[in-house]
Amino acid sequence: MLFDEDCPPTPASQALRAWHATLIEAARNGVRPDQGVFIQAMPPLAASARALDFLAAQWAVDDELGQLEAQEQNSWCGWASFSPQGQKHCVLLFAGDTVEWPGGAVVWVDGEPVAVPRALDGGSRLNSRGLWLSERYFAVRLGGFYHHPRTRICITDHGLGNILGLWVLDAQTRTAQCIAPGNEDAWETPRAEVVGNDLAVYASPEDQGAGRVARWVPL
Repeated sequence: MLFDEDCPPTPASQALRAWHATLIEAARNGVRPDQGVFIQAMPPLAASARALDFLAAQWAVDDELGQLEAQEQNSWCGWASFSPQGQKHCVLLFAGDTVEWPGGAVVWVDGEPVAVPRALDGGSRLNSRGLWLSERYFAVRLGGFYHHPRTRICITDHGLGNILGLWVLDAQTRTAQCIAPGNEDAWETPRAEVVGNDLAVYASPEDQGAGRVARWVPL
């Protein structure tokens, strides 16, 4: 644990807890992930929360993967990640806490909702966790490629399928691009890294370690 777990409440932590409770209530009441609070901006005080505030709100905070992140501990459906240089940006993902929740995560960056790729039922096609590629770019695995030639029937996170692409968010402009696997790409654990003004996409962490780039994408 990066911080002392005995962290007193802060105004931002209290606002964060109250706002997250509205997400839980909405999900349990059947509000769809493309409606209501899930596509609205966070209250400004909640949006200002950073790692210490999340800790004070009883989220688990650590840097186990080399990146500072927080996990909500009651329903385990909220996850936040802070940009590497002084927590300038915070990306928050929410994926519902009921089996009726369709698809994956909805996303806010610095308190503002970001449009996510959606399935026909309105559910998000994003996984519930992501990774900072730089101070500016954040990547989340993208699913829903059910008709891909390499798809197979299996149990996967949020029912997103085994073939995955990447959704890359520009935290500065709050825009994103989707990187989809080609018919020949059996991407199940894709990774990416920023190289100059481009994005190097790898089919797997092993390929990234070996320097085998599957695709170059301009940023």
